[in-house]
Amino acid sequence: NCEEIEDGAKSLYKQLRGSDKFIKQSDVYAVTETNVKNFMSTIPLVADLRHPSMRDRHWKMLMDLTGVKFVIDDTFKLDNLLALGLHNFEDDVGEIVNRAQKEEKMEQALKKIAGTWVNLEFVFSQHKDTDIQLVKLSEEDFECLEDHQLQVQNMMGSRYLSTFEEEVTGFQKKLSGVADVVTIMNEIQRTWSYLETLFIGSEEVKKELPEDTERFAGIDVDVRKVLKDFFEVKNAAKACNIDGVFKLLEDTQHKLELCEKSLANYLEQKRRIFPRFYFVSTSDLLDILSNGNAPDKVNFHMPKIIAAVDHLDL
Repeated sequence: NCEEIEDGAKSLYKQLRGSDKFIKQSDVYAVTETNVKNFMSTIPLVADLRHPSMRDRHWKMLMDLTGVKFVIDDTFKLDNLLALGLHNFEDDVGEIVNRAQKEEKMEQALKKIAGTWVNLEFVFSQHKDTDIQLVKLSEEDFECLEDHQLQVQNMMGSRYLSTFEEEVTGFQKKLSGVADVVTIMNEIQRTWSYLETLFIGSEEVKKELPEDTERFAGIDVDVRKVLKDFFEVKNAAKACNIDGVFKLLEDTQHKLELCEKSLANYLEQKRRIFPRFYFVSTSDLLDILSNGNAPDKVNFHMPKIIAAVDHLDL
């Protein structure tokens, strides 16, 4: 019990200081006083070294510091520590213990992060009436991702990074992959779902934009394959770090932008010809254009084209 030992040393020192003036002038007194002071300085350091965060690497640092080799086993006693002359290395011993405690916190944080992402899975939802499952991270999981990225970023700037550098940089890359893929996947799914109906379901688009229709057919194959792969893997970290998946998604997003731009230009031409089409949504306008020879179907959209007109009598 270091506290009891320290209290005993203080009591001894108090008794020593109360010695006769004649005794205080002796060499024995001077040596004893020095030894007691050194002992009183050493005990708090011994207490610090008993911290459970101390690992073999930290004891190795202590050996290098003191120049004394020892083995931590059942035979290791207080006397062995006292023989190290710790009072001569107070600041350095404090730094070793502080490093051990900081590294333990980092180690525990890394274990928690690892435990989270080894089990964290995407949330899936069926896409229309197909066998395709759309993917996303729940709001709670996305907040967890941001929190873990921040923790890892702080670790990268820590002076104690070296011990866990490989593990920390690994998590930095893995979590960055999750964030990048989740972000771009959300955008792709939204655009793909919207354009799917137009480029696959609209004969008007197929007729007027054949090159982009062909491009979208390739996009559709790629998106469905990625979504199926994600559904098979389920684990978010593994799925988002599949080799080449982010590059594929970047290319897919670029192609979707080309399709979207071509469609927007085509519809803009039609709206300029008949400005009231500006009041109509893209899907409704395409329905109107693709049913130009079916007045009854166009009539359905008349309230959107002309305010206060429910329909036209044909």
